Amino acid sequence: MRDYLRSIGPGVVAGASDADPTTVATLAVVGAGTAYALTWLTLLLFPMIAVVQTISTHVGIVTGRDFAKGGD
Repeated sequence: MRDYLRSIGPGVVAGASDADPTTVATLAVVGAGTAYALTWLTLLLFPMIAVVQTISTHVGIVTGRDFAKGGD
């Protein structure tokens, strides 16, 4: 269990850093106001996001670098 928590630790911290109370409140209000009216965006954006992830993965494999660190 401890190894598992260590492996997800940085991801949890990075994800939680974007979820401050103001953001949570804003997203709750927007979500309550739009309900499912923006669901169609999922169908539009998912293929685009998948392409960007695939390209990023291939560039990382070829160069041996990642975009997060950006250096050698």
